[in-house]
Amino acid sequence: MDALTREQMQALVRNLWVETGKTIFFITHDVDEALLLGTHILVMSKHPGQVIADFPADFTQSIVADQDQSIRYTPEFGEKRQYVLDLINGQ
Repeated sequence: MDALTREQMQALVRNLWVETGKTIFFITHDVDEALLLGTHILVMSKHPGQVIADFPADFTQSIVADQDQSIRYTPEFGEKRQYVLDLINGQ
């Protein structure tokens, strides 16, 4: 999907999460999307698919609280993104 539609969809998912208070289980291959939507991230290995990392993420809460997605440009976001990429590329 195009970038604008992706951002709109992500905002919709966050709004549903806030409004309903329900757990949303979301699977994605996009590291940024996982960090921008998730409150808890699981990273899977290649064959066989096993959990190789399991950690909380608070970027979603920050986006909801501040109504601002600029968190993706912070050093903390970049470090967490690189951590996940290193795990995936180290397979």
